[in-house]
Amino acid sequence: MLTLRVTPRSPFARKCMMVALEKGIFGKLELSDTDLYGENQDIDEDNPVRKVPALRLEDGTTLFDSPVICEYLDCLDGDPIFHPQEGEPRFKALKLQALGDGLTEAPQSHYKELARPEKFRSEEMVMKHANAIDRIITWTEKNFDLIEGPMTIGGIALACGLAYVNERQPNTDWHHKNPKLGAWYCEISDRASFQATTKQANAKRLGVSN
Repeated sequence: MLTLRVTPRSPFARKCMMVALEKGIFGKLELSDTDLYGENQDIDEDNPVRKVPALRLEDGTTLFDSPVICEYLDCLDGDPIFHPQEGEPRFKALKLQALGDGLTEAPQSHYKELARPEKFRSEEMVMKHANAIDRIITWTEKNFDLIEGPMTIGGIALACGLAYVNERQPNTDWHHKNPKLGAWYCEISDRASFQATTKQANAKRLGVSN
């Protein structure tokens, strides 16, 4: 059994779970809820970066982080469908994945900066992360051809990033300002793999509070 270290709301763990669900191999994973900040931290043995996701293989070795794990899961059956294996399609997918991962990191950093005590908070950094979200989304709308075509790991990463923006900044009106991206997101958010990996669904699956 493969053990995937996760937290219910991690968008990067969600990306891995979506790949497994889309591939029909979710049953091969044992999900392990991971304490990253409390008294029960034990992630270091699986990922010295102390982040989820991390994937423990049957021989005890581990893989991290999400791009590596997603490609491993996609190749498990010998028929990768979300990671084109050569040429322009591969680098198009990887480029979009990098964009989606960057979009995911921006609201994370924005939230953490806002959570700092006011005397330590940097308004410059708050604006930097907020501007990064707008910039990435606007650029993606203008370069929508990067998304068009069969679903790849890039599309999955982007969907997770946009969902995380919605969670951390629910009043952000990016959907209407970026109609092509907004319509695409509405379509992918109806996929079973997306619905099954919300923080609420993950918390229920793990038997923890979200």
